[in-house]
Amino acid sequence: MVELLVNELSDNELDNASTVRYQENSVCIYENDSLLGIGTLLIYDNFCRWRSSKTDQIMDINYEDIGVHAICRDKTRFPQNCIYLMVDKFVEYENSENVPTDIYNEIRFVPQNEASIDTIFNTMIQFVVSSESDIENKFSDYEDNGCQFDEADEETNSDGD
Repeated sequence: MVELLVNELSDNELDNASTVRYQENSVCIYENDSLLGIGTLLIYDNFCRWRSSKTDQIMDINYEDIGVHAICRDKTRFPQNCIYLMVDKFVEYENSENVPTDIYNEIRFVPQNEASIDTIFNTMIQFVVSSESDIENKFSDYEDNGCQFDEADEETNSDGD
């Protein structure tokens, strides 16, 4: 199981760093097909946090790590309606010459109040899309500063020179 705890801010630091945009109590969280527990889902500007009601377990998911996000109502895929996330995590394995590997974990949020699924998703998607735009802008900066192809070089090399 991949550890998804990526934000180690204390609650006080977290409160100063970001505003809670939405909170839903009594939300079960599944990692792949394993139930991790029930707790509170908090949606912030840059990430969402699930906090267990019974233990000190916290899971933070940065929006930039979310590859796919959807509402799943297909009972053949999962027995309960849920918010489905495919989360990309970078992992290094000790026994494979430390070759980095991308791992995708499926995360499902299942609120006890099923009517809140649309509200959770619509709130979360505002910030996921905003995060995607920020990432695209960063990549466009790299593209703009990348190598420029010179048409004169092409003409010189096209004759076999």
